[in-house]
Amino acid sequence: MTTAARSSSSSSRASALVATGNTKTCEAEGEAKLWSPIRGDATLSCHLFPLFGTQAPEQARICSQDEPAQRKSWFMNKHKAADITAASVSFKCPCVDVKSVFNMTAREGRKRSISCLVAVGNGNGVAGFALGKAADRNAALRKAKNRAKRHLYHIERYNNHTIYHDINSRFKRTTLRMKKQNEGYGLRCHRAVITLCKLIGIKDMYCKVDGSVNLLNITRALFTGLASQETHQNLANKKQLHVVEFQAHRGPLPVVVASPKDGARLQPESVDEVPNTKLHWDDVRAAQGTKRSIWAGVKRTVW
Repeated sequence: MTTAARSSSSSSRASALVATGNTKTCEAEGEAKLWSPIRGDATLSCHLFPLFGTQAPEQARICSQDEPAQRKSWFMNKHKAADITAASVSFKCPCVDVKSVFNMTAREGRKRSISCLVAVGNGNGVAGFALGKAADRNAALRKAKNRAKRHLYHIERYNNHTIYHDINSRFKRTTLRMKKQNEGYGLRCHRAVITLCKLIGIKDMYCKVDGSVNLLNITRALFTGLASQETHQNLANKKQLHVVEFQAHRGPLPVVVASPKDGARLQPESVDEVPNTKLHWDDVRAAQGTKRSIWAGVKRTVW
């Protein structure tokens, strides 16, 4: 998500900079006008602070009110941009992983460098990640966060707290099995997945990591799966049927959550006699009570 800011004519003379949505500065507190091609001009009272630095000219430019809308600095990522809200102004930037890597060169021999994996997010459906490498840690962190803010994803959330449906995402040797949960369930996931979900704004989800636990593979698998999920409205438009949800407190009465735009068709959806359901043996054994603990076969020594 990207935004452009224009300096307002308030008494505080807040001088805002056009940036990528998470790089803004101002001299004092006051009202700053945010320009968006989705909502037009919107006035927001806030204190803009330098969160990512604005040294590069392509990252921040001063945008006057007389400048036409066609020439305004607006950095769109390849995914669709989210709406501008007060929560989208503040971005958090935690470091997911830091490690030393080595490269063998003919002239210098074994060359050491620092690799940093950094994620950014506003907690309201907009997040991104990037990898940075440099000779020292500070330069690698700065390079990673500057790259991450240019590659943002807009993640759809159901009722702003969970995912729309269960997702199985795979990247190389890492497989993530994400399950939709009710409100109040919390995050029962890998520690890296919990950090990324808080940046995205997902509050209730279960996630099981199978295979490799490489943090970069987990991050890529998570964003790939969340970006490819299908919303209820898209499902209704594709099937041309109403999408309903059954809730425990309502009994057998369904709740219509989405309807097709062009109207529902009269023919019902065909139901397979044998459903194509992929079962995981760990879940089956846990449901039947036959799952063994990983410590069941360990020999214990009694002193």
